[in-house]
Amino acid sequence: MAQERLDKIIASMGRYSRREVKQLVKEGLVLVDGKIARGAEEKYDAETAEITVSGEAFSYRRFTYVMLHKPAGVLSVPGKVEGDSVEAYLHRRYPEVKGPMLVHRLDQSTSGLLLAAKDARTHRTLQEAFTSRSVHKQYLAWLDGQLPSDCGIISLPICPNPDDRPRQTVDLRFGKPAVTHYEVLERRADRTLVRFSPMTGRTHQLRLHAASHFGLGHPIVGDRIYGGSASERLMLHAARLTF
Repeated sequence: MAQERLDKIIASMGRYSRREVKQLVKEGLVLVDGKIARGAEEKYDAETAEITVSGEAFSYRRFTYVMLHKPAGVLSVPGKVEGDSVEAYLHRRYPEVKGPMLVHRLDQSTSGLLLAAKDARTHRTLQEAFTSRSVHKQYLAWLDGQLPSDCGIISLPICPNPDDRPRQTVDLRFGKPAVTHYEVLERRADRTLVRFSPMTGRTHQLRLHAASHFGLGHPIVGDRIYGGSASERLMLHAARLTF
């Protein structure tokens, strides 16, 4: 990678400002590859240089990723039948990237934010973040009817329905834990806008938690699988993603 100024490298780690770094260098408290740094403006390869500040070693790793908006109706990854997908689009946009790019998926009928990686290390690191649940997601959804409560937590274990794929089902014995926080944002005569914050990432978790009579008992508008009114697209949108 291209070399960068020492003060910029250290400041990018988030602990010190560039002005503070310059002062630390003047005081001889910054070491690069075991030697006292000569100046804050000196340039180094941030990924290979061993940097120590006030006796504490810093690890600098550059991550390259893309955040994009998936329209409803578009596949996240190529399916069994021909059709475009976000993954295919990404490889057309970034032909230099080899291997998978998408870090997670959205249902074809769901719109919203998707995270993709532009190198293998970033892809692996971000997938580990999803696995460890250090990535936080929020969805917006219109539900059929009037939801009586203003907020709450749905905790219903989920597993695939073997007799009706791709439907999922609530199963207290064989289901995997699935937890969703919800909050009402707006009420209309025939529908309710809610913010979903899933604590787990099961297939169709929000759709089933909304529709099941064990959950909210109000399916997402347009959810043809779980009983929502079918006059519109699935009104589920991945609105926020932090990591």
